[in-house]
Amino acid sequence: MNAPWHADSMATPAPVTLVSGPEEFLAERAVRDVVLAARKVDPSIERRDVEGSAEGAAGLLREALSPTLFGDAAVVVVNGIEGLDDAGQTAVRTALADLPVGIYLVLVHPGGVKGKALLTDIRKSGAAEVDCATLKRGGDTIDFITREFARHGRKATREAINALYESLGQDLRMLAAAVSQVCADIDAEPIDAEHVHFYFDGVAEVSSFQIADAVWDRRPKDALRDLRWAMETGDRNRIGPSLVSGLSGGLRSLARYTGVSHSMSEGQIAGEIGVPPWKVKVIKRQAARWRPAQLAQATLLLAAADGATKGGVRHGESLDPVQKAAMLESLVVNIASPD
Repeated sequence: MNAPWHADSMATPAPVTLVSGPEEFLAERAVRDVVLAARKVDPSIERRDVEGSAEGAAGLLREALSPTLFGDAAVVVVNGIEGLDDAGQTAVRTALADLPVGIYLVLVHPGGVKGKALLTDIRKSGAAEVDCATLKRGGDTIDFITREFARHGRKATREAINALYESLGQDLRMLAAAVSQVCADIDAEPIDAEHVHFYFDGVAEVSSFQIADAVWDRRPKDALRDLRWAMETGDRNRIGPSLVSGLSGGLRSLARYTGVSHSMSEGQIAGEIGVPPWKVKVIKRQAARWRPAQLAQATLLLAAADGATKGGVRHGESLDPVQKAAMLESLVVNIASPD
């Protein structure tokens, strides 16, 4: 496995790069790093995307690989090569055998056996490969955090890295953003556990996203456990509004998803409902657990909770802290519990 290029690297990317594996954040980053590395060589270089599952993908790929009138260089990214039909696979093989001048080709595959013969041919062609396998909990994710600090040219103590993992969990996107924030705001070297605790222990917004995912996954026990932990370790004054906001955001995404054509690619769906592409699989899984009437009932419960967390809609309706805690617990259980 070849390591991905970093944005600050001056190395020229390989003519062909295979990005393989199901970890979407790592795959997105690998593609972005190739584009940025190519732009180190030629700042005017274009990025051209082709969806493997799109109708007429073979023609779209040939068009993307064709030189323009002005001979502009380009990074051509083929997303989801497992979805290419026979004509599309032939177009890829043709490009591997005779890549046009000024073109960098990036082929993205989510892992699995579909399209295995094409994968074999890509690897035999000598393409560079970036492995984006799902990271296991614990050691693999700890190593990822360590590499994130190195990516920013910074060092962190083992205690700081462990604290970050304990605060934010397994979400690589969130962990990468957290490392970036700490590195930008903290000048001390190395970064220690105290800095991490200052930023992330009991952060209401972080806790709320985790609770919301459990609710829309219909895991009431996990949602209740995470809520109680957030109230014990975080700012109780912030958790209520933040939780309602997080739940409402998830509800909006589910509602929008039900209204789009599911024959579209994940990238197209992401654009329609206003979420990053990696989130579409999560929303699709969650949507399968809900009926329209249940989402409507959840909307009513959230509207009432929104008013309650902000002091009540009418005079005399404000809740004390104990009542608010009980209301939030009831909210997540009532919404998340299957009928």
